[in-house]
Amino acid sequence: MGFFHRSRSSDARGDSAAPGPVLTAPPGWTAVSGTPFDGHLEGAVAEINRARHHAGRDMISEAALRVGDTVFRDVYRTSVEGRTVTVANAWTEIENTVQLAQERWRACSVVAVELPAVFGYAGVRPRQLPADHPSVTVAPTGDPAFDAAFVVTGTPDPTPLMTAGVRAGIAVRDDWYVRFERYLMACVGAGLLRSPADVTGLAGQALAIVAALPATIVPPTVDHSADDIIARAMKLTTLDEGLQFLQGLTPQERATLAGSSSPLAALADARTPAEAMQRFKTLDPAAKMALMAQFMRVKDAGH
Repeated sequence: MGFFHRSRSSDARGDSAAPGPVLTAPPGWTAVSGTPFDGHLEGAVAEINRARHHAGRDMISEAALRVGDTVFRDVYRTSVEGRTVTVANAWTEIENTVQLAQERWRACSVVAVELPAVFGYAGVRPRQLPADHPSVTVAPTGDPAFDAAFVVTGTPDPTPLMTAGVRAGIAVRDDWYVRFERYLMACVGAGLLRSPADVTGLAGQALAIVAALPATIVPPTVDHSADDIIARAMKLTTLDEGLQFLQGLTPQERATLAGSSSPLAALADARTPAEAMQRFKTLDPAAKMALMAQFMRVKDAGH
Protein backbone atom coordinates (compact mmCIF):
# COMPACT_ATOMS: atom_id res chain seq x y z
CA MET A 1 0.00 0.00 0.00
CA GLY A 2 3.05 2.27 0.01
CA PHE A 3 2.28 3.37 3.54
CA PHE A 4 5.93 3.59 4.52
CA HIS A 5 6.46 6.38 1.99
CA ARG A 6 3.64 8.78 2.81
CA SER A 7 4.61 10.56 6.00
CA ARG A 8 6.93 13.47 6.47
CA SER A 9 10.48 12.73 7.54
CA SER A 10 11.02 12.33 11.27
CA ASP A 11 14.69 11.40 11.31
CA ALA A 12 16.39 11.94 14.64
CA ARG A 13 18.43 15.10 14.93
CA GLY A 14 22.01 15.48 16.01
CA ASP A 15 23.01 11.91 15.10
CA SER A 16 26.59 12.58 14.03
CA ALA A 17 28.02 10.94 17.14
CA ALA A 18 25.84 7.83 16.92
CA PRO A 19 27.43 4.48 15.98
CA GLY A 20 27.66 3.78 12.28
CA PRO A 21 26.18 0.95 10.21
CA VAL A 22 27.07 -2.62 11.14
CA LEU A 23 24.92 -4.56 8.65
CA THR A 24 25.52 -5.36 4.98
CA ALA A 25 22.47 -5.30 2.73
CA PRO A 26 20.88 -8.76 2.64
CA PRO A 27 20.18 -10.18 -0.84
CA GLY A 28 16.87 -8.90 -2.17
CA TRP A 29 16.63 -6.04 0.32
CA THR A 30 16.95 -2.36 -0.64
CA ALA A 31 18.59 0.32 1.47
CA VAL A 32 16.16 2.99 2.71
CA SER A 33 16.90 6.63 3.44
CA GLY A 34 14.74 9.19 5.19
CA THR A 35 11.90 8.09 7.46
CA PRO A 36 12.34 4.34 8.07
CA PHE A 37 8.76 3.55 9.02
CA ASP A 38 5.63 5.68 9.14
CA GLY A 39 6.58 8.84 10.99
CA HIS A 40 4.98 7.62 14.23
CA LEU A 41 6.60 4.23 14.77
CA GLU A 42 9.98 5.91 15.21
CA GLY A 43 8.70 7.52 18.41
CA ALA A 44 7.32 4.20 19.64
CA VAL A 45 10.71 2.53 19.07
CA ALA A 46 12.41 5.30 21.03
CA GLU A 47 10.03 4.83 23.98
CA ILE A 48 10.47 1.05 23.91
CA ASN A 49 14.26 1.30 23.81
CA ARG A 50 14.22 3.80 26.67
CA ALA A 51 12.04 1.50 28.75
CA ARG A 52 14.20 -1.53 27.98
CA HIS A 53 17.21 0.31 29.38
CA HIS A 54 15.30 1.63 32.40
CA ALA A 55 15.21 5.18 31.11
CA GLY A 56 11.48 5.46 30.41
CA ARG A 57 9.75 8.74 31.06
CA ASP A 58 8.27 7.40 34.29
CA MET A 59 11.63 6.02 35.49
CA ILE A 60 14.15 8.68 34.62
CA SER A 61 15.86 10.78 37.26
CA GLU A 62 16.94 14.03 35.71
CA ALA A 63 19.90 14.13 38.10
CA ALA A 64 21.29 10.76 36.95
CA LEU A 65 20.31 10.15 33.33
CA ARG A 66 20.34 12.18 30.16
CA VAL A 67 18.33 10.78 27.25
CA GLY A 68 18.90 12.06 23.74
CA ASP A 69 17.74 11.12 20.27
CA THR A 70 17.02 7.72 18.78
CA VAL A 71 18.86 7.21 15.50
CA PHE A 72 18.08 4.58 12.85
CA ARG A 73 20.84 2.82 10.92
CA ASP A 74 21.01 -0.20 8.60
CA VAL A 75 17.50 0.37 7.26
CA TYR A 76 16.48 -2.13 4.56
CA ARG A 77 13.19 -3.00 2.91
CA THR A 78 11.74 -5.81 0.83
CA SER A 79 8.39 -7.24 -0.20
CA VAL A 80 7.27 -10.70 0.90
CA GLU A 81 4.10 -12.02 -0.78
CA GLY A 82 2.91 -8.45 -1.33
CA ARG A 83 3.70 -7.23 2.19
CA THR A 84 6.25 -4.49 2.75
CA VAL A 85 8.80 -5.51 5.40
CA THR A 86 11.30 -3.04 6.82
CA VAL A 87 14.15 -3.72 9.24
CA ALA A 88 16.50 -1.36 11.06
CA ASN A 89 18.95 -1.03 13.88
CA ALA A 90 18.10 1.76 16.30
CA TRP A 91 20.34 3.52 18.79
CA THR A 92 19.14 5.65 21.69
CA GLU A 93 21.48 8.01 23.49
CA ILE A 94 21.19 7.25 27.22
CA GLU A 95 23.98 8.70 29.32
CA ASN A 96 24.52 8.19 33.02
CA THR A 97 25.79 11.57 34.18
CA VAL A 98 27.19 10.10 37.37
CA GLN A 99 29.03 7.12 35.88
CA LEU A 100 30.33 8.67 32.68
CA ALA A 101 32.26 5.54 31.69
CA GLN A 102 29.08 3.59 31.04
CA GLU A 103 27.92 2.83 27.50
CA ARG A 104 26.31 5.88 25.97
CA TRP A 105 24.37 4.50 22.97
CA ARG A 106 21.92 1.63 23.58
CA ALA A 107 20.85 -0.51 20.64
CA CYS A 108 17.78 -2.45 19.56
CA SER A 109 16.58 -4.12 16.37
CA VAL A 110 13.29 -3.40 14.61
CA VAL A 111 11.20 -5.23 12.03
CA ALA A 112 7.90 -3.80 10.78
CA VAL A 113 5.42 -5.68 8.61
CA GLU A 114 2.68 -4.00 6.60
CA LEU A 115 -0.83 -5.10 7.58
CA PRO A 116 -3.72 -5.16 5.11
CA ALA A 117 -6.07 -3.60 7.66
CA VAL A 118 -5.93 -0.61 9.96
CA PHE A 119 -5.66 -1.45 13.65
CA GLY A 120 -6.28 0.62 16.70
CA TYR A 121 -3.49 -0.15 19.12
CA ALA A 122 -2.27 -3.23 20.96
CA GLY A 123 1.07 -3.92 22.55
CA VAL A 124 2.65 -7.11 23.86
CA ARG A 125 5.79 -7.37 25.98
CA PRO A 126 7.47 -10.02 28.10
CA ARG A 127 6.32 -9.60 31.66
CA GLN A 128 9.87 -9.26 32.98
CA LEU A 129 10.58 -6.21 30.78
CA PRO A 130 9.60 -2.68 31.82
CA ALA A 131 6.43 -1.14 30.41
CA ASP A 132 7.02 1.31 27.57
CA HIS A 133 3.62 2.92 28.15
CA PRO A 134 2.65 2.39 31.80
CA SER A 135 -0.71 4.17 31.61
CA VAL A 136 -2.42 1.65 29.31
CA THR A 137 -4.74 -1.10 30.56
CA VAL A 138 -3.48 -4.68 30.86
CA ALA A 139 -5.85 -7.24 29.34
CA PRO A 140 -5.56 -11.04 29.79
CA THR A 141 -5.82 -13.32 26.76
CA GLY A 142 -7.37 -16.22 28.68
CA ASP A 143 -4.26 -18.36 28.15
CA PRO A 144 -2.75 -18.75 31.67
CA ALA A 145 0.70 -19.76 30.44
CA PHE A 146 0.92 -16.88 27.96
CA ASP A 147 -0.48 -14.35 30.43
CA ALA A 148 2.09 -15.44 33.00
CA ALA A 149 4.91 -14.68 30.56
CA PHE A 150 3.52 -11.74 28.54
CA VAL A 151 1.48 -8.60 29.08
CA VAL A 152 -1.04 -7.39 26.49
CA THR A 153 -2.02 -3.72 26.64
CA GLY A 154 -4.03 -1.16 24.71
CA THR A 155 -7.12 -3.20 23.92
CA PRO A 156 -10.01 -4.08 26.26
CA ASP A 157 -10.44 -7.54 24.74
CA PRO A 158 -7.37 -9.11 23.09
CA THR A 159 -8.95 -12.54 22.53
CA PRO A 160 -10.07 -11.95 18.90
CA LEU A 161 -6.56 -10.82 17.96
CA MET A 162 -4.43 -13.07 20.17
CA THR A 163 -5.21 -16.43 18.64
CA ALA A 164 -3.23 -19.54 19.57
CA GLY A 165 -1.05 -19.07 16.48
CA VAL A 166 -0.34 -15.41 17.26
CA ARG A 167 0.52 -16.25 20.88
CA ALA A 168 2.83 -19.04 19.74
CA GLY A 169 4.56 -16.72 17.27
CA ILE A 170 5.13 -14.06 19.91
CA ALA A 171 6.33 -16.57 22.48
CA VAL A 172 9.32 -17.69 20.37
CA ARG A 173 11.17 -14.64 21.71
CA ASP A 174 11.48 -13.37 25.25
CA ASP A 175 13.28 -10.12 24.42
CA TRP A 176 10.98 -8.19 22.12
CA TYR A 177 8.12 -5.76 22.34
CA VAL A 178 5.39 -6.33 19.74
CA ARG A 179 3.27 -3.40 18.65
CA PHE A 180 0.13 -3.45 16.48
CA GLU A 181 -0.62 0.11 15.42
CA ARG A 182 -2.68 1.32 12.46
CA TYR A 183 -1.28 -0.49 9.40
CA LEU A 184 1.88 -1.93 10.97
CA MET A 185 2.98 -4.73 13.23
CA ALA A 186 6.41 -3.97 14.67
CA CYS A 187 8.72 -6.16 16.73
CA VAL A 188 11.48 -4.42 18.69
CA GLY A 189 14.15 -6.81 19.94
CA ALA A 190 17.30 -6.58 22.03
CA GLY A 191 20.67 -6.18 20.35
CA LEU A 192 21.62 -5.47 16.76
CA LEU A 193 21.04 -7.05 13.39
CA ARG A 194 24.55 -7.86 12.23
CA SER A 195 24.16 -10.29 9.33
CA PRO A 196 21.76 -11.16 6.50
CA ALA A 197 20.84 -14.26 8.51
CA ASP A 198 19.81 -12.03 11.42
CA VAL A 199 17.55 -10.05 9.08
CA THR A 200 15.86 -13.02 7.45
CA GLY A 201 15.46 -14.72 10.84
CA LEU A 202 13.81 -11.72 12.50
CA ALA A 203 11.65 -10.98 9.46
CA GLY A 204 10.55 -14.60 9.28
CA GLN A 205 9.51 -14.62 12.93
CA ALA A 206 7.49 -11.41 12.46
CA LEU A 207 5.83 -12.69 9.28
CA ALA A 208 4.82 -15.88 11.10
CA ILE A 209 2.87 -13.78 13.60
CA VAL A 210 1.14 -11.84 10.82
CA ALA A 211 0.29 -15.09 9.02
CA ALA A 212 -1.44 -16.32 12.19
CA LEU A 213 -3.67 -13.26 12.53
CA PRO A 214 -7.34 -14.17 12.14
CA ALA A 215 -8.74 -13.46 8.69
CA THR A 216 -11.86 -11.99 10.30
CA ILE A 217 -9.70 -9.12 11.54
CA VAL A 218 -6.82 -9.04 9.07
CA PRO A 219 -7.31 -10.12 5.44
CA PRO A 220 -4.69 -12.68 4.38
CA THR A 221 -3.42 -10.54 1.49
CA VAL A 222 -2.68 -6.88 0.92
CA ASP A 223 -4.97 -5.38 -1.74
CA HIS A 224 -3.43 -2.30 -3.38
CA SER A 225 -6.39 -1.46 -5.60
CA ALA A 226 -7.95 0.80 -2.98
CA ASP A 227 -4.74 2.60 -1.96
CA ASP A 228 -5.97 6.05 -3.00
CA ILE A 229 -9.28 5.97 -1.16
CA ILE A 230 -7.65 4.38 1.91
CA ALA A 231 -5.03 7.15 1.92
CA ARG A 232 -7.82 9.75 1.79
CA ALA A 233 -9.71 8.02 4.59
CA MET A 234 -6.63 7.81 6.80
CA LYS A 235 -6.32 11.60 6.79
CA LEU A 236 -9.64 11.87 8.61
CA THR A 237 -9.28 12.76 12.28
CA THR A 238 -12.82 13.52 13.45
CA LEU A 239 -16.21 11.89 13.13
CA ASP A 240 -17.57 14.97 11.35
CA GLU A 241 -14.82 14.66 8.74
CA GLY A 242 -15.70 11.00 8.31
CA LEU A 243 -19.39 11.74 7.75
CA GLN A 244 -18.57 14.46 5.21
CA PHE A 245 -16.20 12.07 3.46
CA LEU A 246 -18.92 9.40 3.17
CA GLN A 247 -21.49 11.87 1.86
CA GLY A 248 -19.14 13.03 -0.90
CA LEU A 249 -18.32 9.61 -2.37
CA THR A 250 -19.31 8.61 -5.88
CA PRO A 251 -21.00 5.23 -6.42
CA GLN A 252 -17.71 3.79 -7.73
CA GLU A 253 -15.81 5.14 -4.74
CA ARG A 254 -18.39 3.60 -2.40
CA ALA A 255 -17.88 0.23 -4.06
CA THR A 256 -14.10 0.54 -3.80
CA LEU A 257 -14.29 1.59 -0.15
CA ALA A 258 -16.68 -1.26 0.66
CA GLY A 259 -14.18 -3.78 -0.66
CA SER A 260 -11.16 -2.20 1.02
CA SER A 261 -9.46 -2.87 4.34
CA SER A 262 -10.35 0.57 5.72
CA PRO A 263 -12.45 0.55 8.91
CA LEU A 264 -14.80 2.90 7.03
CA ALA A 265 -15.64 0.05 4.65
CA ALA A 266 -18.39 -1.01 7.07
CA LEU A 267 -20.11 2.36 6.51
CA ALA A 268 -19.47 2.65 2.77
CA ASP A 269 -23.14 2.57 1.77
CA ALA A 270 -24.23 5.15 4.39
CA ARG A 271 -25.28 8.37 2.67
CA THR A 272 -26.45 10.39 5.67
CA PRO A 273 -25.16 10.84 9.23
CA ALA A 274 -28.22 9.00 10.55
CA GLU A 275 -27.54 6.01 8.31
CA ALA A 276 -23.88 5.97 9.35
CA MET A 277 -24.70 6.03 13.07
CA GLN A 278 -27.33 3.30 12.65
CA ARG A 279 -24.88 1.09 10.79
CA PHE A 280 -22.20 1.73 13.43
CA LYS A 281 -24.52 0.38 16.14
CA THR A 282 -24.79 -2.95 14.31
CA LEU A 283 -21.01 -3.55 14.09
CA ASP A 284 -19.22 -6.13 16.23
CA PRO A 285 -16.87 -4.83 18.98
CA ALA A 286 -13.67 -5.36 16.96
CA ALA A 287 -15.05 -3.40 13.98
CA LYS A 288 -16.23 -0.61 16.29
CA MET A 289 -12.76 -0.41 17.89
CA ALA A 290 -11.05 -0.20 14.49
CA LEU A 291 -13.47 2.48 13.32
CA MET A 292 -13.04 4.58 16.47
CA ALA A 293 -9.27 4.32 16.07
CA GLN A 294 -9.67 5.88 12.62
CA PHE A 295 -10.59 9.16 14.27
CA MET A 296 -7.92 9.19 16.96
CA ARG A 297 -5.14 11.64 16.31
CA VAL A 298 -1.74 9.96 16.50
CA LYS A 299 0.98 12.08 18.07
CA ASP A 300 3.96 12.92 15.95
CA ALA A 301 7.08 10.99 16.70
CA GLY A 302 8.99 12.39 19.65
CA HIS A 303 6.10 14.46 21.00
